[in-house]
Amino acid sequence: MKRINLKLAIAVVVVLLFAGNNSAAAQEPTEQERLARKYPLLAGLTLPEKQLPMDCRPEEVPEDIESLKGLKNRAITVNPKFFLLGDGGLDKLMDAKAIEATYFGVYREKNELGITGWAFKTSEAAKKAHEALIKKYKKEPERSRFWHAEKTVIWLWRDPDTTDDCFETFERFVNAQLNESKKKS
Repeated sequence: MKRINLKLAIAVVVVLLFAGNNSAAAQEPTEQERLARKYPLLAGLTLPEKQLPMDCRPEEVPEDIESLKGLKNRAITVNPKFFLLGDGGLDKLMDAKAIEATYFGVYREKNELGITGWAFKTSEAAKKAHEALIKKYKKEPERSRFWHAEKTVIWLWRDPDTTDDCFETFERFVNAQLNESKKKS
């Protein structure tokens, strides 16, 4: 039986432990990755850059507006202060306490266009919010689209002057994401 060099054995163990700790740290998921696993439908609402219509780009969240500090564009947030951000009066249409997470994606073409998605705690709360949104925006069907899938509500909106082509690209994308989500269920 060969005698093992104690120093060499200790060095090998230390190297293996160090490598194991580094690979575990490298595999630690980011906050967005954890949220994406928990809310896959919300995570799927980011239109890939290569699919964006011509002259349409993500709009950056202004850093100098105090009420928006911490909000990231094209990301999921679980910060309740952002749950009802957007068009005035959302607080009258849905209960922020019924929301778990929100996705914001804002783009600029000739004007702004965006996707907002809410993950609700119950499908009943999602259905109620969906119905309230449809009722509020029924007079502007050319500017908004709404979807309800289980506990999720999605709102695609556009400001005047955003082209039909741009809006329809996002509408097709959301429909494709919903169809893909149904297949996985």
